[in-house]
Amino acid sequence: MNPTPLTTTPPRSPELRTAIRDLIGSGEQLGPGTPPDRLARWRAAAFLLLRSICPPDDYAWQILRPDAQWPPLPDPEASERAFVEGWAITLGVLDSLNSRLPAPPAAPAPPAMPMPTLVKLAAVRIAHQPARYEPEFRKDRDPLEDLAADRPVIRLLGQVDLLGTAVACPDGAWRRRQLEAGAAWIHLHPLGDYRSLDLALQPNTRINNRTRDKALGLLREWVGAANFPEAEKENGYAFAPTVTSDWEVFQALHQAALEPGADSDALLQRSLELVQGPPCTLRDRRHESAPWVEPHARRMTEEILDVALHLYLLRLEREDLAGAAWAAGRVMLFAPAPERHQLGLALGRLAAGDRGAGREAHSTLLALRGSATTDYPEIICCLLVQPTSTATSETALSAETQGGAAESVVTRPEIRLLGPVEVVGANGTVERKRLRRLTEYASWLHLHPGSDYLTLDQALWPHQSTTATTRNVMTSRLRAWMGAQHFPEATKERGYAFADTVTSDWAKFQQHYEVGRLAPDTAEGQRALEQALELVRGRPFGEQADLYWWADRFVDAMTTSIVDAARLLVQSRLAAGDTTGALWAAGRGLLAAPESEHARLRSFTSSFADSAVAARIAGEDLETLHTGLRRPRSPWFKPTQSLEPPF
Repeated sequence: MNPTPLTTTPPRSPELRTAIRDLIGSGEQLGPGTPPDRLARWRAAAFLLLRSICPPDDYAWQILRPDAQWPPLPDPEASERAFVEGWAITLGVLDSLNSRLPAPPAAPAPPAMPMPTLVKLAAVRIAHQPARYEPEFRKDRDPLEDLAADRPVIRLLGQVDLLGTAVACPDGAWRRRQLEAGAAWIHLHPLGDYRSLDLALQPNTRINNRTRDKALGLLREWVGAANFPEAEKENGYAFAPTVTSDWEVFQALHQAALEPGADSDALLQRSLELVQGPPCTLRDRRHESAPWVEPHARRMTEEILDVALHLYLLRLEREDLAGAAWAAGRVMLFAPAPERHQLGLALGRLAAGDRGAGREAHSTLLALRGSATTDYPEIICCLLVQPTSTATSETALSAETQGGAAESVVTRPEIRLLGPVEVVGANGTVERKRLRRLTEYASWLHLHPGSDYLTLDQALWPHQSTTATTRNVMTSRLRAWMGAQHFPEATKERGYAFADTVTSDWAKFQQHYEVGRLAPDTAEGQRALEQALELVRGRPFGEQADLYWWADRFVDAMTTSIVDAARLLVQSRLAAGDTTGALWAAGRGLLAAPESEHARLRSFTSSFADSAVAARIAGEDLETLHTGLRRPRSPWFKPTQSLEPPF
């Protein structure tokens, strides 16, 4: 059955026909992302026009539904859908009318004007167009020039490049691209293994030992043998400490700017001057062709946005409008095209003295920060250092500034797994090139006490046969690092295991969590949940969890327990009216959120001015996470009792 056609006669008035076409043109520039107030104003103008064209009994009014509820609905998402639906329907009715209108007559060609008149008109038009800001670069000096005068420096905040080398890059352009990518990967993944390096150098091609060794030899020749020492394959590849990057300098300047009494303005400006374009851009290659680039580029983008926002607001507060425009303008170097255009127009007005343009630029920066955030929810990222109560403020702040547990109180070896994996409190020393593998050995052994040598070999050397000599050498190095009293000799009955003196943040977390889980509404239970969450420094096993292939089930168990502890504490804090405490707890829980869940969580992509609303939204996200993480696992997965979260 065909729908009833529109009975309206197309308007004969040229003014009405022009008005319809103008409304269609302005309506097509709107969309689902347009603020509802703009959609409402456009729809009201369309209704007034259609009222003068369509009679009351016209079928168009059945489609338009002028009596539909347009004031904001209780559910923000439902309200937004209603606005968008009304816009789309109205635009469709206008399009139908427009399709039956006669084509507008061709405008006669204007008479030719003399050249001086054309020049004057062009000058007038340019003068009335909003000025567009363009980010400034120093043409006379590279910001890395001084640093690269006496050491190799890797540029990562822009197109990847290697500066400060004593010799030119060997071979041709293709080899240069390959070596730059390899240098960036080695710098960002110190002590990484050769398999991961192969994927970075040539992701779609299998590399044999000879090809890899040749590429590394050329890189060593380019950087200098002293800056890139030889390394055994099983211990990973790493540059000497003499090799640095603009990313390391950027982070150091940002951290220094946060210190009390620091000249924050100058330090933040110096850090932003290092930004030369989209972070980690490989020469003539897209990020999609090098998957390892994406997480690093995202992390750098987030911190650059934080610094730009900080300096922007700092200068706005001092009425330094041109300086504020400069700070926000650095974001234009890597912002997507729509946001870059919006920023350019707003910053042009701001630099010209229009203080009102500052709010528009600030909104764009916040939107960019919200869309870039993946590791920390925006609504609480600035509140992570907030204690949950006055009674625990000193403890919470100490844990925050020192990574969960103060180094000074660690009197025995402790393995930290609730964040980047690290070993603290060991009695001996370890060579830098052996640190990653020995840390993996220690973490595996702590989570698999009493294992035999076959299980150990399969975990640490999964794709190669291992001799007793290789295993014994690594075991001796770990024993020398941890201390013989903490890692006794293995026996057939006892297997490989640490002494009871070796602990971990995961073991401490489970103790506190068990107490808090059983009584979350009591003061003792809430304090236990606080102590458990204070140990969380990020995602279990950190950003390089994929290097610990055997740790998937542990990551799942740790993540589920962290999210549940945060969920319980948020509920208790909200019930007590403690919004700040609820936000702190939510922040700790969301730190551990799996990357696959970020797109589903509103607190990772939204900004809320009201902290009470922010706490409620974060609490709902934790409920969503907890439900998803507790879904039944695959049939083959049967964790041991010690791995299963105790609830």
